[in-house]
Amino acid sequence: MPPLMTTQSEQITEQLRQMLFEGAFEPGSRLQEIALASRLEVSRTPVRLALAALAQEGLLVYKPQRGFLVRAFSLEEIVDAIRVRGELEAMACRLLAERAEPAVAVFESLAANVEAMAGLLNGGRISSADRMRFLDLNTAFHDAILEASGNETLVTLSRQIARMPMAGPAGMGPVVQRLEGVEAVFEASVREHGGILDALVARQSSRAQAQMREHLYGLSESVRLYLDRLRDTRGHSARPFLRLISGF
Repeated sequence: MPPLMTTQSEQITEQLRQMLFEGAFEPGSRLQEIALASRLEVSRTPVRLALAALAQEGLLVYKPQRGFLVRAFSLEEIVDAIRVRGELEAMACRLLAERAEPAVAVFESLAANVEAMAGLLNGGRISSADRMRFLDLNTAFHDAILEASGNETLVTLSRQIARMPMAGPAGMGPVVQRLEGVEAVFEASVREHGGILDALVARQSSRAQAQMREHLYGLSESVRLYLDRLRDTRGHSARPFLRLISGF
């Protein structure tokens, strides 16, 4: 029975995380255990565990006598998080390229991933379902490099940062679903992933490190530009997925 509860609490954690990213709760609002359990049709225990997990991730803040509150993030916090993630994953690329074993299976898996991402773009305008599939493949690409680096600390830190709004694929879902011209963004991502893979296969550790750093630095600048444009656009308050970002 405990493993089932753990699995259920993880599912509730993911569900609440996505609700936060979608803007289901206002920053500063209190997430009440009983109300959430009723809303999600589960018992209070997995909700309690999920709230604690989200507080540990930094998406919620726990305050005595008040409970778990939704926090907001500044644009600079998000940009900084993406850049720190870039440094960590750049290090993972260097470690992977320098590992003694051939890592052929890892490179083959990464190549299949890049091919699958490119395949989603062959039909012109990409569907909503394929946008999410692309994000899943993107997550798998970055996770595979982290895991193959052999450094568990890198894996833990990078994944924690990636759970911040817009700092990783999970938090980018609401944006990607609404972004006009997302095909061009995805095409650039495929090219950059391909370049990272080429450097890894060639065992060019410095090049692989630099390309991953540049890849995620570019993401940080794209997020900054996107949010700056929305801030200057009328009606941005009608986009609930921006609620976790200060100034929106």
